Amino acid sequence: MRADILGMIKNAMDRGATQEQAAKSLRNSGYAQTEIQQALNQLNESSQLNHRSVLSSLLPNKNLQTHTNKTSLENNQSIQRMQVQGNQINPLPINNSSLNANKPKNNHLKLIVLIAILFLLVGSLIITIFFKDKILSLFG
Repeated sequence: MRADILGMIKNAMDRGATQEQAAKSLRNSGYAQTEIQQALNQLNESSQLNHRSVLSSLLPNKNLQTHTNKTSLENNQSIQRMQVQGNQINPLPINNSSLNANKPKNNHLKLIVLIAILFLLVGSLIITIFFKDKILSLFG
């Protein structure tokens, strides 16, 4: 199992995507289905362990035993339902054209400011060269 795939799935889920959406995105990017499934299985197993540790601290022991007696399939299904229900808000897709539309304006403004600074520095240099004797007589 590749750790980078697991990291990408966690990152997508942190941004509000479901496991299915993250897996589909990875498949579309060219990752192997078996590697994606292994990462999802590992993620679900670690989620089960986290849920069990939280439950063990909150529930009495006999309630925990009935919860841990569920089959692995039931646990996976309940975790997936919880993740889908917990991620009801899906992020809006990023429109790259709107992001790129703002960049030329910022670059244009930066270019104008840099050219203005360049003219001020060149002008100062020319004035200093022409009036070097008067400037030196002020300090000396």
